[in-house]
Amino acid sequence: MRKSLLVVLAIFAMFCGLIAQTPPQQIWHLNVNFNIPEVYYIQINGSSLNFDVRFRGFTHHNMWQINNIPLSYVISANGNTKKLTAQLSDAMPDGVELLMRITAPEGAIASPGFNEITNVPRDVLHNIRNVHNQQQLMEFQLRAGNNAPVMHVQRTLTFVLRDQ
Repeated sequence: MRKSLLVVLAIFAMFCGLIAQTPPQQIWHLNVNFNIPEVYYIQINGSSLNFDVRFRGFTHHNMWQINNIPLSYVISANGNTKKLTAQLSDAMPDGVELLMRITAPEGAIASPGFNEITNVPRDVLHNIRNVHNQQQLMEFQLRAGNNAPVMHVQRTLTFVLRDQ
């Protein structure tokens, strides 16, 4: 029994010696700071809409032929839910309307069909969030009634992407 006790004491002494040889640990903490900025933008493929209004003969509704103009746009938005508004710089002349139809990115909601764009801001997309570089389509029509005056007119169409 004495021999067993001596063996246990010898093992204990070796273990204590190993612990004494282990250098003390140092613990260091680093704070990890990061910032993910809010990003939202819209880019429209094109800088102008040029409508070629042509006489198509007299009908009971419209004597003018108007072609649709399609444009693609790219949109990205994170952070707060966004909406897109469209507004003309000035009112359209009597008998002339600018209409727009837009395809919504995933999760967003577009106003259905072609909608008249005026000099009052109009929401054309809402519930825009968590989209990244999605390419979509917007289409424009110009409607000229029989009472539209002879003219050459320019308007600026402004889009604003902002918090909903």
